[in-house]
Amino acid sequence: MNDLTTARDAVRALLAPIETEVVSLRERLAKLEADREKLIAADKALAPSAKAAGKAAKPCVKKADVLAALEAIVTDNPGVAKADLIDLAKDKLSRDLGFNLSLTGRWFPECLASDVFKIAGDDTVTLTHPAAVSSVNNAPATVEQATRK
Repeated sequence: MNDLTTARDAVRALLAPIETEVVSLRERLAKLEADREKLIAADKALAPSAKAAGKAAKPCVKKADVLAALEAIVTDNPGVAKADLIDLAKDKLSRDLGFNLSLTGRWFPECLASDVFKIAGDDTVTLTHPAAVSSVNNAPATVEQATRK
């Protein structure tokens, strides 16, 4: 067994520097991978966003815009359901007129509570004075016109 022990010691002597180099290479690889991840994160942070790339923000809708859109839709659809009216107005304001709808949650109730509209018990909306109505653009205001797009 003496020859076997000698052979084994010789193999271990050859293996020791290889094991040391493997450990060193693994440490270096881990450092390189960490540096790589930091650089990838920095690259993503410096990339232009969709807004910065020239996509202009939509203008915020004003109460007068909401009121005019609601009037136009009710003029074309007397007795329209309140929920349909709101959906049509959102579509008209955003898609047709290019407004940001962030304030519509505030403006719809205020506009519908104005003396311009009459809301029946079944939530249908009509104009209080149909003759005194302004029109907003020539965008589709009826349910049928909006669904044909």
